[in-house]
Amino acid sequence: MTMNYCNDFDDWVPSHSLNATLGNMYPQTATAYSQEGKMRTAPYQIYRELGYAPDWGPTESSSLFICPSAKLVEPTSTASSVYRSLYFGEVYGVTLGMTYATKSDLTNGKPSMAKLTQVKNPAGKAYCLDSSGTTLGRPSFWIGYALTPNSNTGAIAWSCHANTVNACNLAGGVYTLKPNGQTNALTNGINSLLAETSMEFRSRFFWGE
Repeated sequence: MTMNYCNDFDDWVPSHSLNATLGNMYPQTATAYSQEGKMRTAPYQIYRELGYAPDWGPTESSSLFICPSAKLVEPTSTASSVYRSLYFGEVYGVTLGMTYATKSDLTNGKPSMAKLTQVKNPAGKAYCLDSSGTTLGRPSFWIGYALTPNSNTGAIAWSCHANTVNACNLAGGVYTLKPNGQTNALTNGINSLLAETSMEFRSRFFWGE
């Protein structure tokens, strides 16, 4: 779907939130599919709105945006767990590194949307992968680079399959990251696979490095 979007929209790559990169051009307007407006601007919602993915309803029993082994939000009397997980943005995550070209841009608050042709090392660039939100073990639609997820740093890449993370890259393939610790790959901290300051980490994360 990401490649189809890029082909249709002049090579632009969806970031974790189009509002983060486009601001008022794509406002965080809440819909029936999103508790918070920012989730409406996440790729999985964009793909649904533009017809790249099928629409979903309250009785949905599965979703290509949710890992089959993920812990889902508890269902209500009118909505399935899958529907509520979609509603709360508990899906595969897109890295914050696709919103900032460099670590300096992140530090200085200068988001930018990348064209596929501008992304450095697309075959090694982590784009979409398992994540964990502030409720550990449940996925989140975006991935920061902190060891512990919170409202400021977002979610971490989550090593939930045999202590590894399968990452979808921007060359159309998949590779596996193996962390040193038990919960985290790709992100900053003692248990991370790569040091946040290392160029190896940054080449996996920020789209311009």
